[in-house]
Amino acid sequence: CVFNKVGHNNKQITVCFHVDDLLVTCEDPSTLDAFENVLKSNFSNITSHNANNHSYLAMNIAIVSNGITVDMRGYIEKVLDGRTVIKSKSPANTDLFEVPDASPKLSDADRKIFHSDVAKLLYLAKRTRSDILTAVSHLSSRVQAPTEDDQLKLDRIFGYLMETKDDVLWYT
Repeated sequence: CVFNKVGHNNKQITVCFHVDDLLVTCEDPSTLDAFENVLKSNFSNITSHNANNHSYLAMNIAIVSNGITVDMRGYIEKVLDGRTVIKSKSPANTDLFEVPDASPKLSDADRKIFHSDVAKLLYLAKRTRSDILTAVSHLSSRVQAPTEDDQLKLDRIFGYLMETKDDVLWYT
């Protein structure tokens, strides 16, 4: 959820939260301090981090001189850890939407891993890597009965992420 409010000194404060993780922004430090004091007076074990680099829900958010960068390098490295991948320059081939009838189904164990991997990539694609979203969205429609062909398409996305893991979003 995201809340916006005009707070102290007539400055907007924005609060993003997911369960018990909050990301709070405001251009006025005194408004941020006032908000933090309200939280601390109502809840125990509040920790805060005031700096130009933040980690929030596996996203690395950095305030730089000419804008803001957002990446999920650590998440990508964790997803790729232990995998043998062949680097790829694109997340999909032209046959992405083709579903060959002759391709063998994955075993039950491999199907569960496939499903988990697609869910991890969907999380990534929806936050910082829209370049893989089309391919991942298609594969998410295949998680109930994935085939070896689907696995090859998934492996290609992993290869593309290996090639582009240092890509960041940059906002001015």
